[in-house]
Amino acid sequence: MKRWEFSLPPTAQKLETGTLLVATPALAGSFFAKSLILLCEHDAGGSFGLVLNNRLPVMLSDAIDGLDDWDVSVFQGGPVQPHTLHFLHRAPDAAVEGKEVADGIFWGGSMTDMLREVKLGHVNPNDIRFMVGYTGWGEEQLASEMEDESWFLLPATSDLIFESDTDKQWSTALRAMGPAHAVFSNFPDDPRCN
Repeated sequence: MKRWEFSLPPTAQKLETGTLLVATPALAGSFFAKSLILLCEHDAGGSFGLVLNNRLPVMLSDAIDGLDDWDVSVFQGGPVQPHTLHFLHRAPDAAVEGKEVADGIFWGGSMTDMLREVKLGHVNPNDIRFMVGYTGWGEEQLASEMEDESWFLLPATSDLIFESDTDKQWSTALRAMGPAHAVFSNFPDDPRCN
């Protein structure tokens, strides 16, 4: 018998690039508790995603010289290769390129070009997110986690990724999924202490 007696919205039942993984309460106490992850790549060989709501206590200007007047938060994109820097943006007109992973949401591109665009003031700080590390799954690993009911699925939107309060992104995503999922938005960090 499944732990959750709710069905997911029909538009969010398929694992694919551009889908948001919304951690279920089954992940309480783990690295991914209350995580919201954007799948940037998903195919038969595996998946690559970036955690959107794990803010680190550093700013981009702490890591990159020459950005002293541009204080932007850095997030932990996941536990894999924590010394790599990734970015998401919604600045398609900037000379950065990148791969469109969902409508108006781009992953990567030229870091050099992005930093130049930032310094020139061509990119609004609200239109970009920087992450160190990433989250990855091998072949069928994510499908197995879905069978274990570790994730709810939600189509990615630019507003949710770039405009929602990152400290409340997980609960905002659950509420966006409707009343059956919103009930989990106030789930305590440690249900044993509730």
